[in-house]
Amino acid sequence: MENDPITTEKFNAALRAILREQTGEQLLSIPGIYEVVSEHFNNEAIKLVENEIAAGRIMNIEGKQIKKVRAMTDVELANECWHSVETVFHTVPVIELDDGSFIYPSASADGRKPGALVGINANGERSNVLS
Repeated sequence: MENDPITTEKFNAALRAILREQTGEQLLSIPGIYEVVSEHFNNEAIKLVENEIAAGRIMNIEGKQIKKVRAMTDVELANECWHSVETVFHTVPVIELDDGSFIYPSASADGRKPGALVGINANGERSNVLS
């Protein structure tokens, strides 16, 4: 068995097994892969983003003004299933906009847990944003 040559078929089967274990994010982090995949799916990705914007699932906040900054309520935390998640400052900041919409930080795009707002003050120093 040790002297059996690694055929293309065996190698490809092993490669497919490895790839099944990887996430898309992990694959895109391999140098050169993002460029190839983004070029290949360019039109589909643009159409997907346009559809998400048209359906209201992607919010464009350009030109909107901040009306209020406050802490997320217990009801809002429960709606996100974050009611039992400990946050760094025990509060999640919510930014209310002048059109009635609001935004808040999430640790990831799928909203599995709350995130932190980080800012740079006028002196160029990094700081966390609290509500």
